[in-house]
Amino acid sequence: MTLPAFIALLEAHDWRFTDYDKAAKSQKRLLYLCQEQPELFRLYNYAENCIIRSLPFDFPSVIGNPMTAEKQHNTQANTPMKEMLQSVFEALIKPLIDAIDRNTAASGGCSAPALEPAAPAPVAAEKPAKAVKAPKAAPAPAPEPEVAEEAAEVISEARLKATVKTLPDADKLKLKTYFQKKFGYNTMAEIAEEHRADIHAAAVKIGATDTDPDSLGDM
Repeated sequence: MTLPAFIALLEAHDWRFTDYDKAAKSQKRLLYLCQEQPELFRLYNYAENCIIRSLPFDFPSVIGNPMTAEKQHNTQANTPMKEMLQSVFEALIKPLIDAIDRNTAASGGCSAPALEPAAPAPVAAEKPAKAVKAPKAAPAPAPEPEVAEEAAEVISEARLKATVKTLPDADKLKLKTYFQKKFGYNTMAEIAEEHRADIHAAAVKIGATDTDPDSLGDM
């Protein structure tokens, strides 16, 4: 796959999932191409980040040198990079793609609207210096749940994946979009690595079933 051809696929992709079935198939194809050619991953991440931040595409600024020069520059790093991306793909991305395929087939196809993530909780005001009892504030609209780092439960990768799989496709997309915008990451894999407990708590809050494969034993 050449860079111009891959860029054309990125530009034609329905990033807002207005036609869910078509967009899911297109996303699956893009991710498999990135798996085969890891050098395409930065273009995919760039495009996804532009959509999240509502920025126009500017692929020439990302490409820089011609593709042939870029391949020569990355020759030594291609093998370990491909292995790393392969492991990320197998652990996080492929299960989500498979879940989308199964749910789409079971429901006979459906169109899911693009979901805007809920706003994060407002930061509580600092307590005034004088011991004055502050009036109770009206409860704010409930944002997506978060788990404080110091009190967060240790969530295994297998438990997170099993729990997220119990969500409908629309809620999975909502969960992904919310954490991408909140933490400023390009991919869900990066978010899951550092905020696994937050994602798990948010998934359970919006209706997922807390599933821990380790507690079930060998079936």
